[in-house]
Amino acid sequence: MIRILIVDDQNLVRQGLQALLEPRSKLKVVGTAEDGESAIEQVKVLKPDIVLIDIEMPGIDGITSTQKICQIFPETKVIILSSHENKEYVGRALQAGAEGYLLKSTLAENLEQAIWSVYRGNLQIESKLLKEAIAESFLDFNTISRQNGFPSIAQQPLKSKVDADNPTTALKSNNLPQLKTTENTLDSRHELLANVSTSSFKQIVVPKESEAKKLQLEKLEPQNEISFTNFRSWINSKLLIISVLSLVAGTLVYFFNSSSQLTPSPAKPKKVNILPVKTIKTEPVKSYQTSQTYTGEVTALRTSEVGFERGGKLVEVFVEEGDRVNSGTPLAKLDTANLEAQLQGLIAQKEQAQAVLAELKNGARTEEIAAAQANVRDLQQQLELEKLKSSRREYLYGEGAIAREELDEIAFNQKALNERLANAKSNLAQLQNGTRVEQIEAQQAAVNRLSAEIKDLEITVDKSTLTAPFAGIVSSRNLDEGTVVEAGTSILRLVEDTQPEVEIGVPIAVANRIQPGSDRQVTIGGREYDATVSSILPEVNTATRTRTVVLKLPATAAAQVSPQQIARLKVTQTNSTDGYWLPINSLVKSDRGLWSSYALVETEDKQNYRAERRYLELLETQGDRVLVKGTIQAGDEIITDGTHRIIPDQIVRKK
Repeated sequence: MIRILIVDDQNLVRQGLQALLEPRSKLKVVGTAEDGESAIEQVKVLKPDIVLIDIEMPGIDGITSTQKICQIFPETKVIILSSHENKEYVGRALQAGAEGYLLKSTLAENLEQAIWSVYRGNLQIESKLLKEAIAESFLDFNTISRQNGFPSIAQQPLKSKVDADNPTTALKSNNLPQLKTTENTLDSRHELLANVSTSSFKQIVVPKESEAKKLQLEKLEPQNEISFTNFRSWINSKLLIISVLSLVAGTLVYFFNSSSQLTPSPAKPKKVNILPVKTIKTEPVKSYQTSQTYTGEVTALRTSEVGFERGGKLVEVFVEEGDRVNSGTPLAKLDTANLEAQLQGLIAQKEQAQAVLAELKNGARTEEIAAAQANVRDLQQQLELEKLKSSRREYLYGEGAIAREELDEIAFNQKALNERLANAKSNLAQLQNGTRVEQIEAQQAAVNRLSAEIKDLEITVDKSTLTAPFAGIVSSRNLDEGTVVEAGTSILRLVEDTQPEVEIGVPIAVANRIQPGSDRQVTIGGREYDATVSSILPEVNTATRTRTVVLKLPATAAAQVSPQQIARLKVTQTNSTDGYWLPINSLVKSDRGLWSSYALVETEDKQNYRAERRYLELLETQGDRVLVKGTIQAGDEIITDGTHRIIPDQIVRKK
């Protein structure tokens, strides 16, 4: 498995490379970095095998970063991936220690091959850059050799063993001859590059320093003498590694004096890979709509903690949690045995009082009046008899026949009989006159008092059975049978479900645009409901600075939603502005916080197109599209996919 670190200051490029490489077998992108400094830190932590790095980046550029990575982490190999087709960049990159230099237009398959080639120890250079450099270096070398008295090589350009159809060239670094200068050894990278594509030459061994110097003095004329050291200094002063290639070719001709010349293989016609792209034609818009979603919750019209008004023992609970009940449905019951006994006693007392009242209202019976009359007559007769006895006793007392006590006794009995007769006559008069009104009213009051006590006790008995105050759902059951409860203790929680409401807080400006009575769509539990705005509460929530919009749901929603369930209200607003809608995939990160895209411009051959940059300002993002304005114009054909593979002025064609 090859571990790869991607370094580029453009996010889309990093994402694009990662998307291309990760599906490849045995390639793993272990990290990304957006500049040289973070790249060095990532290499230190992740220890990747290959680093794909751009040249132009903020802070430390790609060349400097490559040099530091190769010095600090020699086991990590660096491949420059740039859009610059510049031989100087190639030379600087390879001198810094890079193992490859590829263009961003390289196909994904060839990029994978290049990564594997570098991983195996080969040098990988874009073929067209290498060919141009070699051809130019041979022309420069012949001129300088003639000026310094060295033999010239053939004028035709030296061809490296490069497949013209392959955009990259692998340069084998193993089994290469060791090249040394007259005084000291070139660095190992120059030795590596000096032997590029030497398979068409004979295997050579460069003479030692003393032999080379002696040979040089014998061959050169005095007026043209120049030290090989000076020539090597010219070689080292060249920034391009192709100069080292020229040194190899010159050395071969000088030391072996070969009369044979390299016959270049016939050039193959260069195959141009024109990238196919998808496009979209821009159309201007004058306005766009934005939607904002606000969150609230479902609220019940009424919620009650149901409990008994008196204390007692809970003997039965008739419902369970989740049961739907109607108004008046029995919910629970307390023990009422003692109340029933008290009620029976009060009923008996009331019956007795009612009997007395009836008797008073009906008055005395005939038998009672006759008995009273007989009692009066009897007392009258007894009184007459006592009067006769009193007369005789007075005579006998006068005669001295009896004592004074006997006379007084007769007088006392006569007085007692008078009082009894007066009482009997009074009772007889009362019976004859009937019951007094005051007595009847007093007895009626006693009956009423007992009736009130009975009624109060019956209410207490009735309240010992707990009933639903309204139709709803039993949301919780707090106590079970056998519990002794106090008055007011919550037995059940009942939530009304007839027509639930939704309360949602919205900004004040949004609330001012919502009219009571208007219809709105409310989303609850992933389902949309038609709701009506019933009211907008006047108070402003001091914490959220919002006003509460109350929406009434249809009655059919009662069985589908629950109180405190999350509800969402979407509010749409139209904004006036000029711009163009583009797919978000068409965007390319640009400079100074701007974005850009590529528009197609027809080439001179009228067959293909040139990718031209358009600078953009983002106005709105909606899903996978963006509203932009800038240098884009109506009717422009904008590239919509694969923008990470596009560079300005690249030739493309429509799919």
